[in-house]
Amino acid sequence: MPLTKVASSMLASGASGSGGSTGKNYISSYNGNPCNGDFETGSISGWSVFSVSSITNGLPSGVPTTIAAGGSNPDITLVSPGSQLAGQYSLQASFPTTSANKGFITEVFTIDTQDRAQVLTFGFHYQLTSSASNVNFSGTSSNTFIVSVYAVNGSNAGWIQPAGVYSMTQSSGAGFATGTFQTYSDTTQYRFAILCFNNPTTTSATVKFDDFSVGPTVVVNGTPVTDWQTYTPTIVGMTVSGTSYCQWRRVGDSIQIEARFSNSAVSASPLSVSLPFNYAIDTNKISVNGVVGHASVQVGVGSVFRLNVLGTGGGTTLTFGTNLSNGNGNALLAATDNLSFFAQVPITGFSSNVQVSNDTDTRVVAAILGPSSSVSVTSGATNVIYTGIPVVLDTHGAFSSGTTYTVPVSGAYRISARAAFNATASAGQSQAIVRLFKNGTNFKTIGHRDVLAAEASGVTSYINGSTIVNLIAGETLTFSPFQDSGVTRSSCQLVDLSINRLSGPSVVAATETVACRYTNVAGTSIGTSSATIPFATKSYDTHNAFNGTTFTVPVSGKYLITAKIGAVVASSAISLEIQKAGVRVSFMRSPGTTNDTMVNISDQLDLVAGDLITFAGNIANASTLITNVGFNHISIVRVGN
Repeated sequence: MPLTKVASSMLASGASGSGGSTGKNYISSYNGNPCNGDFETGSISGWSVFSVSSITNGLPSGVPTTIAAGGSNPDITLVSPGSQLAGQYSLQASFPTTSANKGFITEVFTIDTQDRAQVLTFGFHYQLTSSASNVNFSGTSSNTFIVSVYAVNGSNAGWIQPAGVYSMTQSSGAGFATGTFQTYSDTTQYRFAILCFNNPTTTSATVKFDDFSVGPTVVVNGTPVTDWQTYTPTIVGMTVSGTSYCQWRRVGDSIQIEARFSNSAVSASPLSVSLPFNYAIDTNKISVNGVVGHASVQVGVGSVFRLNVLGTGGGTTLTFGTNLSNGNGNALLAATDNLSFFAQVPITGFSSNVQVSNDTDTRVVAAILGPSSSVSVTSGATNVIYTGIPVVLDTHGAFSSGTTYTVPVSGAYRISARAAFNATASAGQSQAIVRLFKNGTNFKTIGHRDVLAAEASGVTSYINGSTIVNLIAGETLTFSPFQDSGVTRSSCQLVDLSINRLSGPSVVAATETVACRYTNVAGTSIGTSSATIPFATKSYDTHNAFNGTTFTVPVSGKYLITAKIGAVVASSAISLEIQKAGVRVSFMRSPGTTNDTMVNISDQLDLVAGDLITFAGNIANASTLITNVGFNHISIVRVGN
């Protein structure tokens, strides 16, 4: 964990932590290092202003060169008591509009032998004291500031880009930046640096810093909970039609599934719904047919009755019945009945505990909003936005125009809403939904309710819902009502809305897999000029990070990226490239022979959260991609920090 002022001082004086693996801070006097991470000596000794030759994609190049502080260069000064971030003293850095490729850096510190070839964690507190409009804290390659580490000796001497290179993401209040980096087996000495990557726009930027730390990563166990994501199950015993949805998420050693299916026909086969990714129910926890959830069957516009959702150890489907026996579709449902259910089943190979990052970011990011103005919603309209939403609480001033929340800090957020749809005569059963829009596009359902025709004609329909989503600083959120009653509901209101950033690791769990694989069997045209190639069919996607054309990096680290395409035409040179933010970063060409118009590409890239990866290709003679399974596919997997 990052050291406090007290812990850092105790360690520096040798009072505690010597030789330990959890209280060690190399940006201190630990082991005689000439570093000063908390400035409680009343000085900024151990730091200097420096420059590098260039910074490309967040990675500096060139040996750090000491330069004079002030003038057109950054300046660092001691913050006296009364204005400090913590303790008695802090450091203040000023960055003029000519600060690109410059910053401030520690003296050389030496690490212990046991910390070679290991993952170390850094952390520090900071606060912007100048205008926020002058700098960028988006957590992307547009960031004003970056964090970097310099390996002084060894065969790999040079700059290291950490996971968390763009971790300075808070433009108001005191923030905390954290991340990790891998040390080398033959490198004993390092330096830690803050650099200006993109110049402040109009005037100097001033930032206070305190409590710098670099030390071993502490192993902490936690329970994994993922976002809800949709999937298309295989359904036996009924024919789905109309408006339906099915979504799942992981919770510890289990998965939860929530679904609603509109039914148009039934059969004499056992009613079943497949699990996502062919997951198997853990036989050590459920050995025989058991109740794992409950289902509701809606008959017409009136009555509702219950069914049990059943699961058997080793099985890959959920079944349904009135007791503990699987029932046929035509015995449980009529052709016009609708089925809704919620179930939770333990999965083979899943554990309730995984190793996670040692650093927990506890900054409170919260907003309480509402009620909105009343809006009119025509049946089936998909672009209505709640307006006139007042602010009750907003810790970061992130809500504006009565409509839009701009994410101030990257992380996982819980969004909860309560909405009212006014009573009106309805043509029949309908849905009332509150949707979350991200960057102007429908992204997630917050709340959903089936409304009966009889209910809709005389009662205001209220919806309560909550969802957890991963968001990146700078993304915008709006909120939208939807209903399909067949008539206009003239007075719909977002009664209350809360947005809360969940306190948790600033980076993905240390052992969590980030991986996806997609294929293309659509016979996509490929021309003589390079163009993006889609891969629409998902094999798996642990973080739902690929949208068919673009992979949005969910967490910084080293990624192994592979791709393959094959074209119908023979004897034609074919090319394939990996692009980051639309710019080629890796390229491969196959000359094309009589029996081989295919190309493979593989590369390992150092990526940061928010980077956009796409695939593009071209061929000497315009053609189409082969439609056979296995010829066109991409895979992306995070392989390290």
